[in-house]
Amino acid sequence: MIMPGYEQSAMNSEMVYHNVAETKYWSLKFTSMAQAGKAAIDMSKYYAVIDSGTSVIVGPTAIID
Repeated sequence: MIMPGYEQSAMNSEMVYHNVAETKYWSLKFTSMAQAGKAAIDMSKYYAVIDSGTSVIVGPTAIID
């Protein structure tokens, strides 16, 4: 474990940076969402919160279902 930081040798791709759209929850501007084998859904009017400590997806029922 490296704190603070990351271990380059453990990564399988380059680090990607995104602009923070709202600092309240460190939200990012969403663009689209897709599931394997299905068409992407336009999500451009929504924000996404990236939280590595949860496995929950929360959002409008019509989209999440």
